[in-house]
Amino acid sequence: MTETVLTWRRFGKLTDARDAFARIPCIYVQTDTQGRPLRVGKASKGLEARYRGGTGYAMDAAMHNSGNPIFVAEVIDGSCEAVERELIWRERQILQYNNQGKVKPPSKRVEIQHKGDHPKFSI
Repeated sequence: MTETVLTWRRFGKLTDARDAFARIPCIYVQTDTQGRPLRVGKASKGLEARYRGGTGYAMDAAMHNSGNPIFVAEVIDGSCEAVERELIWRERQILQYNNQGKVKPPSKRVEIQHKGDHPKFSI
């Protein structure tokens, strides 16, 4: 089993996260006000490619005054998908906005260690 260390950073706006992780492969977690995960996503080419232009601002507008932070962690290039699948599988009971990856475990399992200001994962 591969081990991955995720060093998380917390952001109040998607566009701030996008600026910090513009071209850095990463995993991001949208959370509730308490930091509990709602949705896990990956941006293998960085958040600029994933949320370019007005899409990032639309996310900021949808989140306006919600107090729901976004957490982002750099991932070694090429392992975004495996890390995303592992996090979705582990948190499948509480992730309201992920539709895939909840029925069977990923074929490639990843051991994950969390550092920094990270979401409040259940496991």
